[in-house]
Amino acid sequence: MIDVGISTACLFPGNTETVLEDMAVHIFDNFEIFVNSDCELSDSFAEKILGILIQNHKRAISVHPFTSELEPSYFFSDYSRRFDDGCIYYQKYFKFAGKIGAKYVIIHGDQKNSGISVEEFGKRLMRLNWEAQAYHVEILLENVERCFSRDADVITRLRHLYPELGYTLDVKQVLRSSMDLYKMLEAMGDSLKHVHFSDHNSNNTCLPVGLGDMDIEEFANYLYAHHYSGVVLLELYGNDGEPIKVLADSYHKLKNIFIKCNRKKDV
Repeated sequence: MIDVGISTACLFPGNTETVLEDMAVHIFDNFEIFVNSDCELSDSFAEKILGILIQNHKRAISVHPFTSELEPSYFFSDYSRRFDDGCIYYQKYFKFAGKIGAKYVIIHGDQKNSGISVEEFGKRLMRLNWEAQAYHVEILLENVERCFSRDADVITRLRHLYPELGYTLDVKQVLRSSMDLYKMLEAMGDSLKHVHFSDHNSNNTCLPVGLGDMDIEEFANYLYAHHYSGVVLLELYGNDGEPIKVLADSYHKLKNIFIKCNRKKDV
């Protein structure tokens, strides 16, 4: 059975711990914790987040850095000291993730027009993943429109060169990149470990479940047919976030779709 989850980013700019507390008393079970400031990477804050999770019998799946837009400068410039500094700083995320029981830290990588080779891009990601593994977590590269990872052909080549790397599929970012969803899924293959999900239509790439025209059952059936074992994580956001009621409704609908498709699979 594929589990569903939700990102605390859905209620940005609410304080991370407050958002998690509000979400944890509702039907949400699995969380991506979006870290929004440096102070939230402290040991004491990690203990607070873990306490909320334990108290409500929930679990953290992943951590998302607030410094994603700095990654091209940290990890993909020609200045080696900056890469070393970036690794030291991102150890804070890896340590935080390990403390709250999350398996993954989400990475965006380099900008799309940087001119870096796929080989060098993957080499640097592997070094960063080596740093993460010291804390018993791993990085997952997410396809993002403004990034090098937007292109399914890049992902295909990365998987061939560095099969140890894992990926996060973001459905709305596929659309914003004018890519085919199933081509991106094929590119990520069995290295896909995490999904950021939202519904969509021709006018909006990020809608609550049921308000778009995506064939979600087809998507769920594809994941089951390809033995996906990660979480499909609801990620909806706007200028003021999405109300809890809307999020809970989307979460419930998405979970029921995956339950239904799982039952059909077993018939």
